[in-house]
Amino acid sequence: MGRYSAIAEMSERIGERLRQALVPDLIPDRGGIVMCSPDNCEDCTLGIFLYDIQENDELRQIQMVNIDGDRQKGPPAYLSLYYMITAYRQGERQFGAIQQERILGKVIQHFHDDPILDGQEGVRMQMLKLSTEDKLKLWNFGGKPYTVSVFYKASPVAVESDVIKNVTRVSAAEFAVSPKERREKNGSG
Repeated sequence: MGRYSAIAEMSERIGERLRQALVPDLIPDRGGIVMCSPDNCEDCTLGIFLYDIQENDELRQIQMVNIDGDRQKGPPAYLSLYYMITAYRQGERQFGAIQQERILGKVIQHFHDDPILDGQEGVRMQMLKLSTEDKLKLWNFGGKPYTVSVFYKASPVAVESDVIKNVTRVSAAEFAVSPKERREKNGSG
């Protein structure tokens, strides 16, 4: 994790975790869980939509990172990824809404019980507390009626720097003290 592909890898990891949790008990096949915008999820049962990416200010680094004795790398960019997860109706209308609620309940249960996505990097899923008004603002997809969704933040996601700098380490230091400085230090002047 960490290369420029870290964002896509995190989205794939979330999708895979949800496939393991939901297929086949609540969603019949793995292809029913896809990364898609709500206006483009025609044949899916569960859509995962990355709707925002922000820099994580709490982990911002400005110092170079040592690779070895002769090289340093630019600091990584730590990001917070924001996802909207939406269950779509499948089957008969009267049972479709209940099945949507079961699916969303399982998503919530899964990330509540095991929020860590990447133990090595410490990336965790956190359910967001958004107002209904904020959710409706995010759901701006060409007049499509709002579908109940859950909102999560995955953080911190590290995108490594490509900057590598060769450095020369100080191997020896010489200091010289002039006679005048010695007298001042010894109290004679």
